[in-house]
Amino acid sequence: MFPERLIDVSINKRASRVVDVSESGLFGTQTATVGQVRPKYLTRRDHGWVEQVLDAVTASVGQPRCEVAARLREGPSFGEHWRAHRALCYLLLRLHGFEVSAPIKPQRLRAALFNAAAAAQGSPDRQTIVRDVARQLSVTAEQIEHGLYADLPDARVLKASKEALDPIALVERYNLALAQSLLWRAETLKIRLSGQVKAALRLARLRGLLCLAERDPVSAEAVLRLSGPLALFHHTTKYGRAMAAWLPVLTGGPRWSLEATCIVSRRRLVWCASFRDPIGTTHAPPQRFDSKLEERLFRDLKHVVPRWQVLREADPVQLGKRIVCPDFTLVDPDKGRRIPVEVVGFWTPEYLRDKLQTLRRLPADQRWIVCADNSLADKADGDAWPTRDLFWFRCRIDAEALVAFIERVW
Repeated sequence: MFPERLIDVSINKRASRVVDVSESGLFGTQTATVGQVRPKYLTRRDHGWVEQVLDAVTASVGQPRCEVAARLREGPSFGEHWRAHRALCYLLLRLHGFEVSAPIKPQRLRAALFNAAAAAQGSPDRQTIVRDVARQLSVTAEQIEHGLYADLPDARVLKASKEALDPIALVERYNLALAQSLLWRAETLKIRLSGQVKAALRLARLRGLLCLAERDPVSAEAVLRLSGPLALFHHTTKYGRAMAAWLPVLTGGPRWSLEATCIVSRRRLVWCASFRDPIGTTHAPPQRFDSKLEERLFRDLKHVVPRWQVLREADPVQLGKRIVCPDFTLVDPDKGRRIPVEVVGFWTPEYLRDKLQTLRRLPADQRWIVCADNSLADKADGDAWPTRDLFWFRCRIDAEALVAFIERVW
């Protein structure tokens, strides 16, 4: 993330739109007329000067911070990209990091020198004291001179990057940091997802984000509403970091869009983004299937009913403070049906207990087809399963039999 002075955006002062701040009591119900903010993302046309900055930083490895800063300030003029240039240098230096370069800890060197000077009789010169201390510590006088104040911020040297960076990856990382900087200044967010909803919800819950989920009845997309850092009264920095850490999970997804109300330059502005924007991700792509059983079922369903859509974790359901998603949603375009399917295969007693509690809490008008392994039949009595839409299988789910079961009960 960047400090506000380095956020390279354009603000459309004339454009305005009415934004629904929230429809939920969690965030308050109000509307606001605001302008729009557009991040100035870097693109392929910027690869040339980005590579210059990358080469300059790479060549500065091992040099003190003050010299690195001077070298980057003396770079060529980047015209309208001056703010992006400063922000990119800021990002690169954070990715590299600085370290203390000294054979012995500077605190120990200073203590040894000051003690030797205090114990010396008469008025010995500085060079004599340095040579005596160097002899005691088995180092050279030059090493003592170099490392005496090596722990000061400007004296720390630039480390080598742990990542192999190239202009393409660096541009994506810059765009992600720019998006995270805007998200840090968000009041509310409205996000639409068409898949991998469970991964986004799981990390949002782990990060402690305030999140509500629902399904849009028109587009059938999952809609997430999150409270931003600026909507809180306390711990906004901690919450902002959690929000920024969550963003790469969203940008790593297949299809998503975002609308956020942000405070930039003391103005309330709307920021819109989607999967079409050149925003990178630092998060490993989520595992598409939880087991080989689910992966095989997905493949078989696509073969048995090719006209149906088979969506992964697409329809969230709010159960109190918890949000759950079925493993699959089968979309039948001919009959206009959306059929949630939950697979209960491999299990532990705790997992089975939690799964049954979740199924029992589903709303009365919410039906899920539950595929359960026959080995579970004697682990929970019949009353424990809260749905009549129960499809038993053994070892492997027969896709043809499952489709026939759906046609019979749905």
